[in-house]
Amino acid sequence: MRDQLMSEEYFQAFIAEEEARAAAFSAKLSAGAVRADRVFSVEQRVHSLGFSAWIGKYSLGEDLGKLREEFWAILEGCPRYWTKTTSYVNLVWVLAIAVMLEAEPERVAPLAGKIEEWGRRDALLDLFSGFLLHGTTTLENPVFTCPKPYKELEGVIREEKDRVERLKKYLEKKWYPGHKQFGICDVHKAKEKLYSGYWSFESGAVAKLLKLEDGPLKGLAYYPCSPGRSYSSQTSYCGWHSGSPRGPPAVHGFGNRRRRRLCS
Repeated sequence: MRDQLMSEEYFQAFIAEEEARAAAFSAKLSAGAVRADRVFSVEQRVHSLGFSAWIGKYSLGEDLGKLREEFWAILEGCPRYWTKTTSYVNLVWVLAIAVMLEAEPERVAPLAGKIEEWGRRDALLDLFSGFLLHGTTTLENPVFTCPKPYKELEGVIREEKDRVERLKKYLEKKWYPGHKQFGICDVHKAKEKLYSGYWSFESGAVAKLLKLEDGPLKGLAYYPCSPGRSYSSQTSYCGWHSGSPRGPPAVHGFGNRRRRRLCS
């Protein structure tokens, strides 16, 4: 188990429910039982449920090797099923996870192109896309689409001093209250199974691309680490490291069922 709020039984039931719903929608699509004008929205729903189940599996503690392979299908579907109104949080999460899983440039380029086409580029999305596509780690875009809470990461990225302490403060003081506007907080208290896990994937991605020694972040709520792993930027990146060094790449709701606000 990676999540510390809910039980193993809860996540097993949550994942089963999300996957059953996705399978039911897929069966209707295969049987031609969906109106032509509804096909795309149903396909979007299947993709959304898949991402939700994936995060639930991460929270449950499933093997990262298996999750890595499942994530590629989710990433591939993003440029097709997401739109210019997709939640900013989802954009951040999927690129952050791609950073931690060391996605190849060709896997990320289609989504990065869509983000530009949609006019959704900002400091954090450019940081992650730039690292994945070009190997850059500088924060060049000054605009944070959602200053609360993400602008708090600016000091972590720009200032070389006390980076880990700054990131620790972000996780402890800023992350959870800063996400209330998106409708993803307190879902673990709901009667329905809406909770897939609270994870600051962007913190893990920032720690990885900056090669931070993240030992002091071990055990902090929201920091995406695997319990029992070593916590060194040179080894595991909290268990996300693929096991092979990454050279410079070539140039080229997490879901729960509550609607999330777009930050403007």
